[in-house]
Amino acid sequence: YDVSQDYMQKALSIALAKDAKEDVCYAVQGLATVYYNQKKFDDALRELESLEVFFQVISVPEVELSAKLLTAQIYKYKQRHEEALDLLWEDYDSIRDHKKVYMQS
Repeated sequence: YDVSQDYMQKALSIALAKDAKEDVCYAVQGLATVYYNQKKFDDALRELESLEVFFQVISVPEVELSAKLLTAQIYKYKQRHEEALDLLWEDYDSIRDHKKVYMQS
């Protein structure tokens, strides 16, 4: 996962330098996913929380939904089941509308 982490950090640096907000969102989501796979849940949550700032400025529905699903997964692993369920119920309609994205992968 070290190589993946390096690539995501490089992508994030490039996106920030170019002020490409959508690319920043994808890079941060990618970095959070790497941290999740490394079981660095607190680091992943920190990255996911930073995405919330970007979602106030730019709409990237697929990344936003993916971030919420990853957050729910992390909550589950951290035994924060109520928070995971609350998050999933909040976004039920969005999950239903975008299910094709996740069913294909």
